[in-house]
Amino acid sequence: MASGYSALVGSFILKPQVEDGQKVPANIPFVILGTSLLWFGWTGFNSGSALGMNEIAVQAFLATNASASTSMITWVLLDQIQGRRISAISACNGAVVGLVTITPASGFVTVGAAMCMGIMGAIAAHLVSQHFKRWDVDDSLDVFPCHGVGGTIGMLLTGCFANHQVNPEAEDGLFYGGKALIGKQIAAICGLVAYIIVMSYIIFKLVDYVFGLRVTDTSRFFELDSTLIKAMTQRKPRGQRNKPAAFIPVSPAPPPRAMSPSSTATFQTEMEPQAV
Repeated sequence: MASGYSALVGSFILKPQVEDGQKVPANIPFVILGTSLLWFGWTGFNSGSALGMNEIAVQAFLATNASASTSMITWVLLDQIQGRRISAISACNGAVVGLVTITPASGFVTVGAAMCMGIMGAIAAHLVSQHFKRWDVDDSLDVFPCHGVGGTIGMLLTGCFANHQVNPEAEDGLFYGGKALIGKQIAAICGLVAYIIVMSYIIFKLVDYVFGLRVTDTSRFFELDSTLIKAMTQRKPRGQRNKPAAFIPVSPAPPPRAMSPSSTATFQTEMEPQAV
């Protein structure tokens, strides 16, 4: 949740960036690889929260994978219903939403409840993601819909689906007769969101005052590797990939030199095999 709401604050402070072409993923196989590693690690720390190899750890493992799988399927189906092409990026976004949604409840809900949470989290995050594009909010990685909305839905639904039979230390949620837990979850959400927004705003403003948050147009044109990091000084600027850069001297290759008849005869003699 903290990453999602802080990204929302940052997008409002920075304002939309200047477009210089259509946004396309830089490397889709790396996106799939990163999501796979994220899913693997997420399963580990959700199950490891039980601090032992026991029934709660197994339940958290099952709930985590059930929520991520159903959320991924729900996200791509929503894209299909709205007439968009199903893509690997959409599937990865849906999986991340499911992982975020189930995290507060992974050791406290059944597998069926985890699947319901994954579906609800994907629907909510998908709706917010589409509205953000209409509102011109510059959140190109969908950080707030995935982490902010997904985490909020997960905390709220934990107060509904928590089951004492799954975890003896848990309170029953709203759907199992408990009314106190949902109130605690709502209060925690409100307090946490307010704290994140205020602190994120202070941090962004402080960094902007000391260093600056937005790079110049010149830095963007020549790419940040060469203007800020100073790591690739001979890389060609954007838009001139097929032309030699002005600061890279390019000299024409010398023409081939014709061989004289005597040199040709000498060369052929040297190349003949010698008798041993």
